[in-house]
Amino acid sequence: MAPILGYWKLRGLVEPIRLLLAHVGQEYEMKSYSFGPEPDFDRSEWLDEKFNLNLDFPNLPYYIDEDEGVKITQTVAILRYLARKHGLIGESDEEIIKLDMTEQFTMELILSCAKVWYTKDEETFEQLKGELSANLSVKLSQLAKLIGENQYLIGDRVTYVDFMLYSFLDYIRLFDSSIFEDENVSTINEYLSRIEALPEIEKYLSSEDFSRFPFSGPMARFGSSEPSE
Repeated sequence: MAPILGYWKLRGLVEPIRLLLAHVGQEYEMKSYSFGPEPDFDRSEWLDEKFNLNLDFPNLPYYIDEDEGVKITQTVAILRYLARKHGLIGESDEEIIKLDMTEQFTMELILSCAKVWYTKDEETFEQLKGELSANLSVKLSQLAKLIGENQYLIGDRVTYVDFMLYSFLDYIRLFDSSIFEDENVSTINEYLSRIEALPEIEKYLSSEDFSRFPFSGPMARFGSSEPSE
């Protein structure tokens, strides 16, 4: 029986997990939940199941593998489990420390975006998005230095944190592509291209299972649909 991966019908926090599963060729069943229409965005499709799955901390995303007796929630916990299982973790203290730091950096990066993308009104969003872009520019310059001449974060071997970074950097690229035109972050463009060129990732990104939008919920000011020209 294939494992079940549950999440909202959007990329969001589940995309790194889907990338990792694609990379290792792990079959799974995607259980997607939909929001109701605005203005309430009813979540009953998920809430009706939430406390009936025997999850320790009921939440989305979740990963259930009945054959292995595994039930996990929380994005990073799922990623770490799958990374250990498939050898996509650091092997030395130096590698582990670098991945741990970058993992937390990546989560902070997307949380800073979410605070702006999920603002309640358009006026506030317009006021904050320039400030967010400036902050992201600084953060990505730091990241570019960390990657340096490496193929991936820890050298020529891809890890689960690379899939986290790719997903969230792609969201940022869709939000403000001009950040990636800065010569200080040119390394990141090359890094993203290398991730996209991995055989199984390239196949996934060109499949019907993948769509760049939405990556935010329907109540978000950005990412819930493809921007109009």
